[in-house]
Amino acid sequence: MTDLVDHVGDILERCLEMGMQMPFIMCSASPNGSVLCVRFAGEVPNKLAEHYEPEGFRLPVHAW
Repeated sequence: MTDLVDHVGDILERCLEMGMQMPFIMCSASPNGSVLCVRFAGEVPNKLAEHYEPEGFRLPVHAW
């Protein structure tokens, strides 16, 4: 999960550098059904939806 958080931070930084404006909405889904949707509008992200299977996120994780 730490790797995922690091990647999301990198993606958000690149979005801001490209001139995109918040809010950003990110949805991630794992092949095993684990899902996380988050809205970024400032320092603290707002979870819109989440569901975690017992084994957590399984690779590959897809984000939109």
